[in-house]
Amino acid sequence: MKKFTVIILVLLLFAAVYNVSAQDMDSLIAGLGKDFSLFLDGLGDDLTPILMQNAIAGQNIGIAELGDSVFYINIIPVIAATAGNGLLTNRASTDYYQVINLDSTIGSMVSVALGDDLTTLILDNLTPIPTFKLNAGIKLPLDLELLVTGFWIPDFLIPFVKDNLVPEIPAGIELSALNIGGLIRYPLLKDGEKSPGLSVGVGYFFDSFHAGLGLATLLGEDMGITLAEGSGMSIDTNVHVFGAELTISKKLLFFAPYAKLGAWYGISSFTGSAVLTDPENPITGGKIVNDFAFIAGAGFDLLFGPFCMNFGGSYNLGNGILGISLGSRLQF
Repeated sequence: MKKFTVIILVLLLFAAVYNVSAQDMDSLIAGLGKDFSLFLDGLGDDLTPILMQNAIAGQNIGIAELGDSVFYINIIPVIAATAGNGLLTNRASTDYYQVINLDSTIGSMVSVALGDDLTTLILDNLTPIPTFKLNAGIKLPLDLELLVTGFWIPDFLIPFVKDNLVPEIPAGIELSALNIGGLIRYPLLKDGEKSPGLSVGVGYFFDSFHAGLGLATLLGEDMGITLAEGSGMSIDTNVHVFGAELTISKKLLFFAPYAKLGAWYGISSFTGSAVLTDPENPITGGKIVNDFAFIAGAGFDLLFGPFCMNFGGSYNLGNGILGISLGSRLQF
């Protein structure tokens, strides 16, 4: 979003230097608004396939059943990432945008910062979307197990950090996120001397993210530019995922390899909006996708008494999206 702010400033300076008429400036802003809406649509096309898999990532347990343990919890957040198949995919288009190719412009900025090779890898091949999770699990009656996961970035965190820790943070920045979900699973087979552990579970996950930038406040304070009250940009994602998952594992001393296969249905949305000159007519765009996917997973747990570590990966059998996760837990 800051990159888009730079683009706006460049256009405003261009208009001032070359004495663009008010009518031409209105036309320029209108064209840029349409381009930004197209940019949001394209970004939604690129991101929504990743959102469902990212919402269920980081479960932090591979063994199919808890065995003699009663519960587990992690203290250090799980680190997970889902890698999409590309971002800013309209960079090479010559007829998609009217005024300026925002995909190409932002891609060029990324290339300057990261170099051509790394930019090509990230934007054309593997676009990583990170996530961090906390987890817990407990045995229930009837031999059931409840596994929960989640994290929360409250909307008051950025104002608190600005007011008390880092006053240099520009005014008008908004950030919040929430992920919560879990599985209820039932062991079909106990991990024994001659048999692996096998379980089936059903689950639900919810994930949301919001980021915003108040341009009227930011530019008014820092640049002396006056925009309409309420001017700003924001992006929002929301994901609901339902499904079932089959897990098989085998404890071999302290090493427990596992494999999973899940059937998941996700409702994913990506929306963005911007207000520059007319609060009554914001620029909007985005994507909503309802999708069913089979997601396979594999990895291993390392079991050192109550201290356990989990290394896992996932693969969407439909679109080829990859995921990885690394975590630890205390299991009793």
